[in-house]
Amino acid sequence: MTRKILLALALFLLLNTACKPATSPTPTVSPASTMAVLTSAPTSTATTAPPLPTSVPLATPSGQDLSVVYLKDDSLWLWQAGKTRLLTSSKPVFAPRISPDGRLVAFLRQVDEVHLELWAIDIDGGNERRLVNIDDLNTIGASVLEPNALAVVPHHFEWVPNSHALAFNTRQVFQGPGLVINDDFNLVDADTQQVTFVLLAGWGGEFSLSPDGSLVALSTPTNVVLSKLDGSDWRSVLSYEPVLTYSDYRFYAQPVWSPDGKRLSVAIPPADPLADPPAPTALWAIDPSAGPAQHVHSLYAVPYFDTSITFAPDLTHLLYLNDIDHGDENWREIHIASLDGSADQVVHAGPLVNLTGWLPDSRHFTFSQGEDQIMYLGSPDQPPALLSAGSSGIHFPRWVDDQRYLYLGQSAAGLELRLGLSGAGSLTLDSIGQPPLAFDFTRLSPQ
Repeated sequence: MTRKILLALALFLLLNTACKPATSPTPTVSPASTMAVLTSAPTSTATTAPPLPTSVPLATPSGQDLSVVYLKDDSLWLWQAGKTRLLTSSKPVFAPRISPDGRLVAFLRQVDEVHLELWAIDIDGGNERRLVNIDDLNTIGASVLEPNALAVVPHHFEWVPNSHALAFNTRQVFQGPGLVINDDFNLVDADTQQVTFVLLAGWGGEFSLSPDGSLVALSTPTNVVLSKLDGSDWRSVLSYEPVLTYSDYRFYAQPVWSPDGKRLSVAIPPADPLADPPAPTALWAIDPSAGPAQHVHSLYAVPYFDTSITFAPDLTHLLYLNDIDHGDENWREIHIASLDGSADQVVHAGPLVNLTGWLPDSRHFTFSQGEDQIMYLGSPDQPPALLSAGSSGIHFPRWVDDQRYLYLGQSAAGLELRLGLSGAGSLTLDSIGQPPLAFDFTRLSPQ
């Protein structure tokens, strides 16, 4: 049972998917107080999916400027300059994260059936050290540990930009399914191994670090908070109704930072995502230097658990999915719009469409379609095109730049870690067999 939970955790961390729970400080802002006029549900005129290409030219990308860390056989590996190398043979390990300067790798290590600890290792395979141990984790969860919880383990962890510090929160482990986040926020220095308990349980939550690492946006199932990295200047900027998940976790808002760190956007689904008639999703803007969040628009989208809305990296516009009537087929439209809801246009319609992400240029995006979930590249200006020569079996694509992306691909022997080139072929970095699945990368500095 525990093994299955750990494998699911690795997948969860790789997707950076944010399904979450817990109690929170008393909210101080009411979304209803700044509610704008609701936009009516868009009317669809699409009846036929645009023709999609069936073949693309072959070419292979270069990855000489990349360091890629990944899991293989429950161990931590490095791919660099076309060569693979085992970093640590002490296993099992999970969820590798490479530091911004490419010098360190943080990861989770399994201690026993229920406990995980946070570790780090130098990129050359030396100086392997434990950063957060069981005693640290028990201290964090002591005040909120439920009677039937078996352990407290690291949940979400990320490198603080321009540093060797890691931010992390924790969750509780149970005999059966369930996700209970402790709503804490902590830091650990990977060089000194100093752990700092920044925000105690109930005052932290799921988190998103500002681009310069000076601020953090924290969310609970009812609240969005901003604070400085050290926990000072803690202030609630948005409260919202708890959102039904129809599962054993709780919804956490996911604020997105602009590249300059001067604003955030966040989408809050309706309290009941499956209500009939459907209710709208509210879009909010947050200015870290100002007061409460401002409601900017509301729109009708598919339930949030289908990645209904995704913001462009530059926060100038967004994509969202809307169901349309197409007989017995499950058809959806992809809309692109400005953050205030203006300039809304349908850029594609088809069966079983799902959004899978933006490219760094904030102009192009990827989506999957059909029973086989074939992957396509879309934009507002051109018809969709196949993402690669083998667009089926592309899992967890992560964009290196506007042309290249890393992903897990299917082969006869199992899963492979590949570097793809948009509109072309791919380069196999290594065969990694079966789950758990996780990888991370950084660009090497020019020599």
